[in-house]
Amino acid sequence: MSRHRYVKNLNIADELDDDALSDGVDEEEMTAEQQLRMNDVLEEIRNLIGEEEISGLPDSEIKDTIWYYNFDISESIQWCLDQQEKRRAAKERQGEVLSRSLSLPPPPFLVVPALLLYSVSWSTQKIMRRTG
Repeated sequence: MSRHRYVKNLNIADELDDDALSDGVDEEEMTAEQQLRMNDVLEEIRNLIGEEEISGLPDSEIKDTIWYYNFDISESIQWCLDQQEKRRAAKERQGEVLSRSLSLPPPPFLVVPALLLYSVSWSTQKIMRRTG
């Protein structure tokens, strides 16, 4: 019960000011030298893997990677290439699942109404022969 009181009395503004919800590199925390290095490494990686539309990797992910690997270009490039490969493989698997689902025969419940229609028409013919 005491947890509920804690949440009820929680000051959201204070919690958000704590940077607990930080989602990556904060460019304000970097020095001017680090910012220049970040831009240089990002440009080199973009020249290698292409823009976001081609590579599928947004600048924010690449910057987080550069920061994580402490501006190591080779490690950052390797991570980016691995991510591209993983995303390409996932798209291929998704495409295979879709193509397999399109090539399956129709489910049996779609065949049943046709059989019922045939049996109904056959029974009406039988009744008409008796009465006719």
